[in-house]
Amino acid sequence: MLFRSIESLLDGSSAKIRLAEDLGGLTACKPRASHIFRNLIVNAIVHNQGVRDLEIEVGRLENADAIFYVRDNGEGISSGNHLQIFEPFSRLKMDLGDGLGLGLTLVRSLVAQVGGRVWVESEIGCGATFWFSLPAPHQACAGVFEDATPISGNLQ
Repeated sequence: MLFRSIESLLDGSSAKIRLAEDLGGLTACKPRASHIFRNLIVNAIVHNQGVRDLEIEVGRLENADAIFYVRDNGEGISSGNHLQIFEPFSRLKMDLGDGLGLGLTLVRSLVAQVGGRVWVESEIGCGATFWFSLPAPHQACAGVFEDATPISGNLQ
């Protein structure tokens, strides 16, 4: 479901998205996990429009059921901007897309609401990896969405 909704964004783009076979203990609520992954993937596509053969990988840290990532082979982000990009209305490239600079702020908020953490590892010319951690299933959905249901495995 999530990845099918992103297919339209790939029209006219050479980007390829690779989903890990097993996302392991993905325990976030469906709406929350979808928003997190979607925003991180869209961010990678929008901020790497000029990158030929852009590849985006979605997966989890091996042997760690609650740490996930979205990695790209794009332009990368200067270490001096690693904290700034999560701030509201922060846009490093004003000429890209029509966004307001709220996507990563929303990701940080969604992850923090359930006691998780989000961070980026990147340097110019080496792509970017956005990591996030999520708590146990019973904690991830409690009181956040009335119809929340823990999920496991792929988001498709």
